[in-house]
Amino acid sequence: MQFFRRWQPPLALSFDLDDTLYDNRPVIRRATQWMTDTLADELGRRINWVAYKEQALQQDPSLVHDVTEWRRAWLYLGLKTQGIAHPKARADELLDAFVAVRSDFVVPEASHQLLKTLAERYPLVAMTNGNVDIHKIGLAPYFTHIYYAGGGYRQKPHADLFTHAAAALQLAPAQMAHIGDDPITDVYGAVSNGYQAIWLNDQQHSMPVVLPHLMVTTLDELSAPLL
Repeated sequence: MQFFRRWQPPLALSFDLDDTLYDNRPVIRRATQWMTDTLADELGRRINWVAYKEQALQQDPSLVHDVTEWRRAWLYLGLKTQGIAHPKARADELLDAFVAVRSDFVVPEASHQLLKTLAERYPLVAMTNGNVDIHKIGLAPYFTHIYYAGGGYRQKPHADLFTHAAAALQLAPAQMAHIGDDPITDVYGAVSNGYQAIWLNDQQHSMPVVLPHLMVTTLDELSAPLL
């Protein structure tokens, strides 16, 4: 544990989800491979979907802030172009199945125990740029508010999720501490929007340009400053 900025005990906490409370990398690899194989089986061949992703974003640049709707859009474009019947309905089905696959994993017990303990002391907020089903992975009960980028909210590090979380709790941003793994979306996002930032640097990355208030290398280290 290492401090870089003046630390004030927070009144509430916000958490990133992917790669903070669990390792999301193998989950996403498995889900992406599932989608690739499913599409290849359905079309009878493998094609490059990057062009459809780029086309969807060109048609609606706001999709960059909504990973779910961006995937829905490029699936629709690709399926329609490839001659699949009822491409919109099929895109919806594939998207629902993808989210189910990417939400099919077990969160480490240590994360459950940490959140349970912290929730007895603080209001907890979840904020994510991803699309994991927080109810399916069993983390929803710990949080008073859950925010996903998309649906009008821009992704972290933009202000939207941070601003709405503080407002929902009727707290000033400086009374909040955000915990996350990403130097840009979590550390820079929190600090630039007035939060205190706790950086989970469990991958031994080099120091970010914008320093966090506190760096930990495991979630276990949060007990000292927060409890």
